[in-house]
Amino acid sequence: MASPFALTVSGPSLAGRLSILPGVDDWDDEGQDEEPEPRRPLILAHQIDDSLKSEYVALIADGLDPGSAAKELGSTGSQFRKHRSPNSQWYDPAFADQVEAAKNSDQRKANLLERLEEHVWRAIEKGDIRMLEKMLYAHHPDFEKLRHTNLRVSGEIVHAAKVLLPHLSDEEIQSRLNDIEAKEGLRALPPPKEDAA
Repeated sequence: MASPFALTVSGPSLAGRLSILPGVDDWDDEGQDEEPEPRRPLILAHQIDDSLKSEYVALIADGLDPGSAAKELGSTGSQFRKHRSPNSQWYDPAFADQVEAAKNSDQRKANLLERLEEHVWRAIEKGDIRMLEKMLYAHHPDFEKLRHTNLRVSGEIVHAAKVLLPHLSDEEIQSRLNDIEAKEGLRALPPPKEDAA
C-alpha cells in the first residue's frame, strides 16, 4: 500500500522545467566542484604585531571606523582596543596615540567626507536617502547654513528655566539671560521660596 504522504509528480522533472529559464540549464552542475573558501581564523590580541597595527592606523586614517578597520584585517574591534586600553596587558601607548592622531587627522576628515559623498550617490541611485540626508546635514559643509535655522535656543532655554527654576519670575529669568548675552556674568540665584504648608 502506498503511503498517504507520498508525493507523485507527473510531467517533466523540476530540472527539466527550469532549463527553459535563461542561464539555468546547468544549474545542478554549477559550483559543485569548487570548495568553499575556508574562513580565516580570527586574529587575537596577542597575535597583533607592529605591521598589523600600522595597517590598522592607515585604515583609520582612510576613514574606516575602528571596528571595520579591524574586520578588514581579520580581527575585531575589541581585539585592537586591547592594545589601546591602559587596563589591558597588551596596552601599547604609542599605538593608542597613533590611533587617536589618525582619528583626528585632516586626512581622515577628508576621506570621511569623500566616503560619505560616495554613499550619498549610491543611496540616491537606490532611492533611500533618509539616513544619509541626516549625515549630510550634520557633516557636509554645503549644509552648514541650514544647521542653525531651525533652532529656537532662546525659547527653549526660557522654557527649561521656567521648568527647572519655578521660584524665579519671568522677569528674573529674562534678566539672567540678558546678563549672559551681555557677558556680564551670572548673578547668584535667589534661594527657592519655601511653600507655606
